[in-house]
Amino acid sequence: TVLLVSMWKKYFTSIRIKKGDSLWSIAKSRISEEYSSIGEYVEEVCETNHIYDGEIKEGMYLVVPYYK
Repeated sequence: TVLLVSMWKKYFTSIRIKKGDSLWSIAKSRISEEYSSIGEYVEEVCETNHIYDGEIKEGMYLVVPYYK
């Protein structure tokens, strides 16, 4: 098992969902090397926002992680 240690700190920000956005498109544009896959990032976003069905809608706000 390889454990990657980041020198960056994890932060969270709020984004507004636009028409055509999906969890995967958001993850693809925001994922960083701290995540092993897009699926891992999507899973964290869903857990953070209490999304159990994978559905997001235009106008919703999501809290998403990022490293800095």
